[in-house]
Amino acid sequence: MRYSDLLQLVEASGIINRKAGDTFISISNPDDIITYDGEYKVYPEDKAQFETPDERNQKIAEIKQQYKDVVETNIPNSSSLSFATVVFTTAKKTKKMFIRYFRDTNVALTPGRWENKNITGYSAGFKSAVKNVSNFKPGKLYPPHNKRSAMDVKTVLGHIKELGDDLYDPIAKMMQTRQLPVFKNQAEREEEIRDYLGESIQPLAIIIGASGIDGPYKEAEPLLGGAGFKSCNMFYPAEQNNPLCDSYLIAPNGLEIGISSKGADGANASVKNLKDTIDKLRKTDPSNPILTENKKAVDVVEYLGSTEVSAIKGPIELAKKEKLITEQQANILYELHSTRSQAQNIEDYPEMQNIYDAFGFKNDPENLRKFRLRFGLLANVAKMVAAHYNNMAEFQEGGIKLLNQSSIIQAYTFTKKDGNDVKVNRINTIYPPNFQGTIQLDGGKNYTGNANVGKIAFKFKKAK
Repeated sequence: MRYSDLLQLVEASGIINRKAGDTFISISNPDDIITYDGEYKVYPEDKAQFETPDERNQKIAEIKQQYKDVVETNIPNSSSLSFATVVFTTAKKTKKMFIRYFRDTNVALTPGRWENKNITGYSAGFKSAVKNVSNFKPGKLYPPHNKRSAMDVKTVLGHIKELGDDLYDPIAKMMQTRQLPVFKNQAEREEEIRDYLGESIQPLAIIIGASGIDGPYKEAEPLLGGAGFKSCNMFYPAEQNNPLCDSYLIAPNGLEIGISSKGADGANASVKNLKDTIDKLRKTDPSNPILTENKKAVDVVEYLGSTEVSAIKGPIELAKKEKLITEQQANILYELHSTRSQAQNIEDYPEMQNIYDAFGFKNDPENLRKFRLRFGLLANVAKMVAAHYNNMAEFQEGGIKLLNQSSIIQAYTFTKKDGNDVKVNRINTIYPPNFQGTIQLDGGKNYTGNANVGKIAFKFKKAK
C-alpha cells in the first residue's frame, strides 16, 4: 500500500481507530494538549439500542457520576438510542470524556462515523491527521452551500479573513494587483498553503486573470455561454463526497466550469458532467468521432444520466440488455420493489439464486435484521452491471475520452520557500482536461442489502 493510500485510510477511520497516545490540540490554545487513553466504548453493551431515550439518559447520568469533565459532541434526538465514549488525559493529568450519540451500536462501531474533527474544541495532532484537519481546507473554511447558493468573491474573501491577516492580506492584495500571493513568515505551512489554501486561490486567480497562471485556461471561458470568468461565483463541494472537482465557477446564467486539482485515486466523476459533455457534442459537433466510436460509453452515460431512469430501473434494464439477467428475473425484481416486499429469504425465490450468490452480504446480526431481498438482489445486479462494463475496454476508453471533453480545468498550484516566506509562483492549468486513467462504474456506492440511496455511480480511477 502506498503512503498516500495509507494516509487516506488512517484519516477516514476516525476516532474508533485512534491509538493510545494520540494527541489532540485545542483550537483556541495550542498549549492545551489532550492525550487519548485508547479505549473506545459503545453503549448499550449487550444490544443494538437502548429501549427508550430515558434508558439512554439514565446510563449517561451514571457515567457522569464517574467523570466530572464530560463533553457531548452532538445533540441526541429520540432516534439516537446508542452512544460511544472516549477518554483523554489532559496536560494537568485530569480525565476528560467525550460522548457522541448514534442511532445504534452498529453505526457507532462503523469506522469513520465519529470523525477526528468531532472532538469538540480540539484538532487532531497525531502526524497522520495533521494535514487532514487543516483549517485551510475548503470543507472547514466555508459553511455548507450548494451550486444555487454559490459564494461571490466578497463572501469567499470574508471566510478567508477568518484565518487571520497573515493569510488574508496576501490574497486580498492579489485581487487588487493580479499578482499571485506571497505569505510572510509562513514557511512551515507551505504544504497546507499549496495543497489546501491553493484550492481557494485557484478560482479567485482565474476570476481576475492573475499573472502567473500558465496554460490555456482562458480557452474554457466560452463554456460559460458569453459570461466571463469575472461574473462567476464559487462553489466548493463537500469533501466527504470525494468529488473530482475541488471547486466550480458558476456563471449568472447557471453554466459552470469545474476546477480539479486532485491527484488521488478513486475520485467521483459526475454523471452530469459526462452527460453534459455528450449533450454539448451533439449540439455543437454532432459528427465528433467520440459519439460514434465510443458508443458503449455514450449509451451508458446517457441512459443512467436520464431523469426518466430511476435507481431501480437503471441496473435492471442494463443487466437485461447485456444478458446478465433474464426477463423473468427482471420482472421479479420490479415486482419486489413495486410491492415494497419485506421478504428476506432467497428460498422463496429460487429463480433469483444466481443473482443472490453473485456477491456476498454483511452477515452481522444488525445487517441481517435489516436485510431485504429486494435491496440485496438489486445491489448485486448493480454490481454485476458495474463489473461487466468495467471489464470492457471499449467502455473504459470511451469514458475517459468523455471526461477529457468535459467542462473541467485542471489546475495545480506551485509554491516555493523564500527564506521564511511562501511564494505562490505559478498555477499551471490544463484545458481540455487530460485525465490519465479510466472511468469505472461503481455499483456498490449507492446499493446495499438494506437500502438504495442513488443510481449507479461513476468514478475516475487514476492510472498507476
